[in-house]
Amino acid sequence: YEDKLLRESGGEGKHPELIKLQRYMRYSRKKPVYKGKDEIAVVYAQGEIGYGEGSPDIIGQGKMTKALRLAREDKDVKAVVVRINSPGGSALTSEIIWRELQLTRQEKPVVISLSDMAASGGYYMAVGGDKILAEPNTITGSIGVFATVPNLNGISQKVGINAEQVGTHHFSMDYSFFEPMRDDFREVLREGIDQTYQTFLERVAEGRKMTRIRADSLAQGRVWTGRQALENGLIDGLGGMPEALEMAAEMAEITDFKLKILPRFKTGLERLMEDLGGGQMSTEQLITAELGPEWGQTLIALKQIFEQEGIQARLPFTLNIK
Repeated sequence: YEDKLLRESGGEGKHPELIKLQRYMRYSRKKPVYKGKDEIAVVYAQGEIGYGEGSPDIIGQGKMTKALRLAREDKDVKAVVVRINSPGGSALTSEIIWRELQLTRQEKPVVISLSDMAASGGYYMAVGGDKILAEPNTITGSIGVFATVPNLNGISQKVGINAEQVGTHHFSMDYSFFEPMRDDFREVLREGIDQTYQTFLERVAEGRKMTRIRADSLAQGRVWTGRQALENGLIDGLGGMPEALEMAAEMAEITDFKLKILPRFKTGLERLMEDLGGGQMSTEQLITAELGPEWGQTLIALKQIFEQEGIQARLPFTLNIK
């Protein structure tokens, strides 16, 4: 084949100049080729934040803590880059992951790379790293928390539903959807929300090296672009994954490295084979198949709202960027 290439290019009789595949890919695709003995762990945090193990579309403390612990204990991993793309979610899960990031940064550098959005709980996690980079238009901040408590007392009275609870004392009974919300329960809930918000402010102030008053002036649910976040001191610079990897390598004082992708989820093919083997579809797949993507996603979003537990650190609306 070398003779044919030389003949076609008019260089017949000459010795062909060959280049390695890595060099060709570097210059043809303008993408770096990562290789080396040392490793940088890239931990992906994608989707809403929920309490539990987690999945490719849900950030759970189970998978995330295992991934960060693995990166922290692996001697070949010299630095960690956490790629966050999340509208937020469970404040408790965000706090658990923040703590795991704090433990990790005590052992090796941690650089946070913000993708499309890192709002509320997503930013809560981000301040657990050493450095934060974002794209100019990354939706950043939304530092705030809230709780939703459904109450069906009005409609239950109209349809004739009556619920009664019996307890050993006033506070032993659970909250009932079918009874009016008691003032003391409302006050306890308000105190919990305020305490969670103050903890959030403390994490931001500590992570960004600013006063709590300054953090509060940037908080209260305000949403910033990446460029505005840089001006306000919420991030350290603008850039994507290449810049985050470069910063992590510099902090770890390494030059050649390869990537270790975490956490490990089943591939699309593996999930497909499981579905085929089980002969059944998930609830989300059935809804989408029956109603179409638009109505399917709307009903799935409503389902997720009713499944929310505890105080939430998330955007109070759903973004659909087209």
